[in-house]
Parts: sequence; C-alpha cells; structure tokens
Amino acid sequence: MNAIRKTLLNRVLCAIGRLFFRWRNALFPIVFAITAFVIKPGFYTGNRRVEALITLAGIALALLGGTIRCLTVGFADIIRGGKDGHVHATDLVRRGIYAHTRNPLYFGNLLITFGFSIMYGSVWVCAVVLPFFVIVYLGITAEEERYLAGQFGADYEDYRRTVNRFIPNPRGFRETLRQHRFDWRQAVRKDYGTMFGLLMGMYALNMWKLGLHYGMDALRQRAVPIAIPAVILVAAYGVARFLKKTKRLESVQPEKTA
Repeated sequence: MNAIRKTLLNRVLCAIGRLFFRWRNALFPIVFAITAFVIKPGFYTGNRRVEALITLAGIALALLGGTIRCLTVGFADIIRGGKDGHVHATDLVRRGIYAHTRNPLYFGNLLITFGFSIMYGSVWVCAVVLPFFVIVYLGITAEEERYLAGQFGADYEDYRRTVNRFIPNPRGFRETLRQHRFDWRQAVRKDYGTMFGLLMGMYALNMWKLGLHYGMDALRQRAVPIAIPAVILVAAYGVARFLKKTKRLESVQPEKTA
C-alpha cells in the first residue's frame, strides 16, 4: 500500500514538474510580483528588535541560497534550460557542488524562497506562497530524476544512492575545492541576472517595509543615500551584461576534473 501511494505521489509530482519546468526561471519574479499587488508586506510582531532579527534571518537565508547557486555554476559548467521546454541532459554532472547534493540550484532557490518569505513579514506568504514553491521545486526535481534515471540508468542510480537529494553533504568538500578551480567568469556569465534579481529584490522589499514602518515621507527625505545601493546594483548589472555580450567573460582555462 505504501509503495502504491509513493508511486502515485511521484506521478503527481512529475506532472507538476512537467507543467512548471518551462517557466521555472521566470516563476519566482512573476509570483512575487503578483504577491506584491495582492499582499502588503508586514511585520510579525510589534517589537523592532525581533523584527530586525527576523529580517536578518531572511536575508541570511536568501544570500546563502544565492551563494550556493554561484558556487554551483562556478565549479561546474552545466547546461541549463532543458530542450524545447522539457527536461534534457547530455551529461550526468557529478563534479563540483554536484558531488555533495544532486540539486544544488534548486536547493539554493528554495533557500532564497524561504528567505524572501520570511522577509516579507506576512503569514499569508509563508502559508501559501512558500508551500507553492516547495511543491513546484519538488515536482521539477521528481521529473528530472525520472528523466535522468531513464537516460543514465545504473550510473544515476549509483549517484542517487550516494548523494543527497537537496541537503549538501559537507564530507569531502575541501577535496572538491582542491580538485576544481572556481571559474568566476563562468559564474558571472551564467548567473549574473539571478544575482541581480536577488539583491535588487531584497533591497526593494526592505525599502518598502521601511516606508510602511517609518512613512514614505521619511524615505523621501533620504532619497539620495537610499538610492545609492540601487544605482550600484544597476551599474554592476550593466557591466556584467556588457562583459558577457562582448565575450570578455569566456573561461580562459578548462576546468580541472578529478
């Protein structure tokens, strides 16, 4: 009976994964943009110190998720995006961060989602939006696992037995750092848009909450210093995009593998 339930659950998750796989990169900004129109950011308590600690916890989780994504992309040249809107892979990547978790990018995305949900300060976001993303990422992961098992057979089964699905196993991480060179050009080239969205999103959300807390007039009086981080982020995005378009972020050395 348990095996039947597990099989049915996996089929449902795979169906959800197929539905959302095509839109997975745009899903986060779209859902949170809709959320911003429907639900106003708030505060869990009336205590400023407690709220500050909660916000810092959310920021830390989101930045940790972004860092995991950056390390993942910088340590292994992976092909993302699937093919024709469906899961596709020509290589079973087991190097870099993939030696410690099978889904480091989705794990990073989940941490970012948890961080934003906590920062938002709304019980509704934590009760509705957060579970939605958890289900979506579980579904996409299940669909990718189904595909990889069929594509790579015994090799993937061995990989699934020895490496965690999400939570990174720190064992051997020092050895991974020695064996692989972190390619910062590759990390910037492939993930600068995500990092810009992450940092700008955190900035905008927290400015909005400060405006709700202290009043928008108080923010307008400090418009120049408040705008500086946004200007820096936009400039950094522009520089990264220029460097990518002009091929200045191409890797200069092949990645070392074990």
